[in-house]
Amino acid sequence: TDEVVAALLRDRMFDMISGYLVSATFLFVGLRRLAATPAVSAALYAYAAVTMTLGLAGMLLVTTRLPSRAGALILRALGGSATPPLTRLPAPTLVRVAPLYVVARALGVLEKGVLIWLLTGRFDVVLAGLFDGVLNAAGAMSFFVPGALGVFEGTSVYLFTLLGLGGPQGVVFGLVRRARMLLISAVGIALHWLGRSAMARAKTEPAPPA
Repeated sequence: TDEVVAALLRDRMFDMISGYLVSATFLFVGLRRLAATPAVSAALYAYAAVTMTLGLAGMLLVTTRLPSRAGALILRALGGSATPPLTRLPAPTLVRVAPLYVVARALGVLEKGVLIWLLTGRFDVVLAGLFDGVLNAAGAMSFFVPGALGVFEGTSVYLFTLLGLGGPQGVVFGLVRRARMLLISAVGIALHWLGRSAMARAKTEPAPPA
């Protein structure tokens, strides 16, 4: 239905908005620790400013009727309903839902912090957030690279070396995160295949006698 598509669009928007806000915040806080070249620092500060602006604007946008309008256009293009109810996201719903996305992003930062701690014996939330922000910036700037293959790994080595944490540790950090991404993708594909197989079997099995 139209509202289902609108909900999916809002979910995607919330995910991007939370990522923008968390990354930008940690970049503004942690970039002073990074002894990068002026060009790299300027680019990261500019990225943080842009993503903070997009995140704040997105928080306002997601509460409007725009997701419902976009959902209606998508369904109309696919032959669905042309007259959907255009609804806003209620403010109480926003207050209940937003913390869940922030927690999800915080867990991503925690993952990086734990990996850094295991590799270097040093746990620092701001440092983990800085890694998260810089890696997100690298992914955004290399959108044309399929799967950002090599981008995250190279950026990890650069950060570990620049911060005096060790180049080899950076290689391990990047490879472990890549392995985690591949594992989660494989599990998702397997679950999708099992679900489709179960649905196909359910359609072919004869109905039980009345």
